[in-house]
Amino acid sequence: MDHYYYTPTALFYGENCVEKKLKCACANAERVFIITMPFANGAKNQALYDISACLELMGKHYMIYTGAEENPSVESIVSVARAAIAYKADYIIAIGGGSALDTAKAANVMLRHPESLDLPYELFYGGNLDHNTVDSGLLPMCAVPTTAGSGSEVMGFAILTRSDTQTKLRMNQLSYFHFAFLDPNYISGSPQWLLDASAMDSLAHGIEGLLNRNAGPISSIWNRYGFSLFAQFKDNLLNLCLTNQDYNNMQLAGSFQGMGQMHSTTTIPHGLGYSLTHFKGITHGIASIITMPAYLRSFKDKSGVDSIVSQCGFASLDEFEEYINAIVRRNVDITVTENELDYWARECFGLEPRINAHPEPVTLKDIKAILEYSLKDSIV
Repeated sequence: MDHYYYTPTALFYGENCVEKKLKCACANAERVFIITMPFANGAKNQALYDISACLELMGKHYMIYTGAEENPSVESIVSVARAAIAYKADYIIAIGGGSALDTAKAANVMLRHPESLDLPYELFYGGNLDHNTVDSGLLPMCAVPTTAGSGSEVMGFAILTRSDTQTKLRMNQLSYFHFAFLDPNYISGSPQWLLDASAMDSLAHGIEGLLNRNAGPISSIWNRYGFSLFAQFKDNLLNLCLTNQDYNNMQLAGSFQGMGQMHSTTTIPHGLGYSLTHFKGITHGIASIITMPAYLRSFKDKSGVDSIVSQCGFASLDEFEEYINAIVRRNVDITVTENELDYWARECFGLEPRINAHPEPVTLKDIKAILEYSLKDSIV
């Protein structure tokens, strides 16, 4: 099988990297459009403060747009693009989690195609462009992630909520940031549920990216290194005692799993997770990991599964499942019906790219069984 590797984003890691390196990233900018969103539970957006201070020292004009949506809808992207056009922006900085970063990537593509402001679904999901066409948008842009799980800062994907089909789906285009700044201080003040969700999203990216027909030699290296980082902080995450080094490892794991997953796409757990987020309000990272133990148990060939479990620091799949269940229990309290499980299984089975990427034959009945096992204590 042929493989390729392409991640064009320049990464700056470490404390105070914004202060040290932002000037070289946007030296030619004149009117900077900052995309962010309200932070959970009133948490301080330290990244926004640092970015604003640096831009003021550089004498740059900037506008702060705080209307990015969680799980951004296609319609919200139109609003962001119109605001950037009205401001006459010439540079974009995205601050926040995967939703804010995906918003920036999608809006920037729309800026290149302003004729599609009234036809956004045609732009993002129509048949005029080949799937995976690289279109990094009209303006240069950089990312400042404040969560450590999506990997959106190094991935071309932008996942949008489609109101027409009531699901989440990546847009056709691949859109990349030119620069990304990862400062562990930006995640250290996050609420525990967000730290849990970020770590689980990153872990799911790695597992689904490696157990994948599209996995390549370079992307697999990033996945496995991400597992080794997870093994170092997993116990402290569970026991609510993360250290500064843990925050650094979490950020690195999120980016590395993003670089790996970018080249293989996600499979069944993410496909099922989209329904859990859309219909039950479960945050994306947790929704993507709920079905992971059952998913791994469904493999007939356990050699790849056993290798991943070991690299993540677990002695067995049973121990892995016990850990995931502990994280899920403290974040999820829902009830589901058999009819809902049927619908979600069919929705996932209809996501052809994800089903085709799964390395073993799979049926609709198999997917329903994964859901039933994972949510057995929630079925009413």
